[in-house]
Amino acid sequence: MSRTPLVIERHVRRRMALYHITADEVTRILETPALRRPNKAGQGCQEAWGQAGERWFMVVYRPEGDRIVLVTVETKRRGPA
Repeated sequence: MSRTPLVIERHVRRRMALYHITADEVTRILETPALRRPNKAGQGCQEAWGQAGERWFMVVYRPEGDRIVLVTVETKRRGPA
């Protein structure tokens, strides 16, 4: 997944700024997630869970052809259940 181009839309950039997470940290979570599963919203979206520092993040993304479109980034108090 490291060579797959990421599309980071404005909503995701704003969430990343809000939660103080860098694009490198998001990429690391996508490459080596603690858990990867389908998103409850469906529509071909996936969740990748991982830690950045002591915080847990859920990165929701959608594969589109040869690229990955980030849908949102959320911080969580606990890891995946």
